[in-house]
Amino acid sequence: MARFPAPADFDVLIIGGGLAGVGAAWFLLEEGVAPARLGLLEAAGIGGSSDDGLLLELAEPYQRLRHALGEKAPRLRRLARRNRESLRALAVMLRLEWDERRGGALQLAASAHEEAELRASAAALERDGLALAFLEAPEAARALGAAHDCGGLFDPEGGCGDLRAWARGLAGVLAARGVHVQERCPATALHAGAAGVEVATPAGVARAQRVILACGAGAPALDPGLSELVAPARAQELVFPPLRERLLAPYVSRNHGAGRLHQDGAGRLHCAGLRHLDFDAEAGAEPRLNPRIQSGLERLARSFYPQLASLEPELRLARARGHSCDGLPLAGRHPAREGVLLCLGFGDAAAVLALEAARIVAALVVHGRAPDADLMSPWRML
Repeated sequence: MARFPAPADFDVLIIGGGLAGVGAAWFLLEEGVAPARLGLLEAAGIGGSSDDGLLLELAEPYQRLRHALGEKAPRLRRLARRNRESLRALAVMLRLEWDERRGGALQLAASAHEEAELRASAAALERDGLALAFLEAPEAARALGAAHDCGGLFDPEGGCGDLRAWARGLAGVLAARGVHVQERCPATALHAGAAGVEVATPAGVARAQRVILACGAGAPALDPGLSELVAPARAQELVFPPLRERLLAPYVSRNHGAGRLHQDGAGRLHCAGLRHLDFDAEAGAEPRLNPRIQSGLERLARSFYPQLASLEPELRLARARGHSCDGLPLAGRHPAREGVLLCLGFGDAAAVLALEAARIVAALVVHGRAPDADLMSPWRML
């Protein structure tokens, strides 16, 4: 493993190379931090554990969010919209290749009860100036390309893309501009130093004035005090071989986000989610396949598309993600560690808010304040 440059002193050191980590590095450059004074460490490979997808919706129905959060709910929704726009704008500006597909995003009801909630969400979104179309069951079935008895919310501006490729592309841009980017270099300990924060790794000890923890599921192992704020859990996914026909244009989220489907540019059908089928067994950071959930994903995909009956998945995946205890990300100053900021806890919604959370954290590092910082502040947990 390569050693750190000597001396291994940084103004800002980011731990985690997913969307939040590479995004924070980019926004710090935009804020004027010198590339040579900026470091990024990733325990495995750049790209993190994000699903493909640019959904605007959080899993919670919007009218529930509105009731629970008041005026913060439409602000979160607008922040998610900016997040999507930022992903696309940076990809164009920096020529990132990420197989983006703009087929819309369909939040599909799995029951009459959920359909009623999505109707109520549509009305609440319209009142807040964030209108989305509600598709009745026949229209939703046409968008899905399969028979279905319930309607759903459709966002024509939604879509999906390879977010891991997006993050890897941005990491390459960062490295080319002089940022110290090091993969397969896990942080193993975090200590207060005489002049900032010390981070122990297999490549040596690095020191930084500020450290940003963007390591998701790995954060509680590095900082046990975070175990009360964020918990690791696995996310299961399977991928069918390329199909000759285009079965599915939009990115589909079903049953409050519990099941997710999309078809990539090569024709492979992806099916992910269903953690609720074995919820307790999915706790933990080890990326282990769960046969019960994998079987459920096969059944879900084949229930919509009989064409898959004779095909076996070509790939099965399990990724660990960090989930905050209230379902909203943590972006801001660490409640107990001086010089440490958090940008994590996105769960299954990294594509929805991670980039704008990274922008908030970068502004807090440089300016000590940021618009919308109250929406995801870790201090709300105290």
